[in-house]
Amino acid sequence: MYLYIIHFNSMFTDYEVREEKYNPEYHFIDNIYGRGSFLAGLTQIGLHPGVYVKTGLDFEFGTKNRQINALEVGGTFDYSPIPVAVMAYNPKQNFFLTLYISVMFGKRYN
Repeated sequence: MYLYIIHFNSMFTDYEVREEKYNPEYHFIDNIYGRGSFLAGLTQIGLHPGVYVKTGLDFEFGTKNRQINALEVGGTFDYSPIPVAVMAYNPKQNFFLTLYISVMFGKRYN
């Protein structure tokens, strides 16, 4: 994430705003001017290969052939051999577990 950071001179009479990559050790709420541009850092995108497994149960309980009502519950398990940093002060992780509930409703057309 890139942010606009305020840099004051030694006398605090003048300042400069520069776009920099976020570093929690140096950037705090008192020197952050705003979020950086959407395309900043696009050239620094890296590849984190990994695998995931998704499983779920789907329950359909429509009363008519033309009506769809369903409920799906399940989970996904992600693994990356290279640890991924998700938040600034949290340790990097290899494993991620996600649980989900999905409700579907609608109408069928023949």
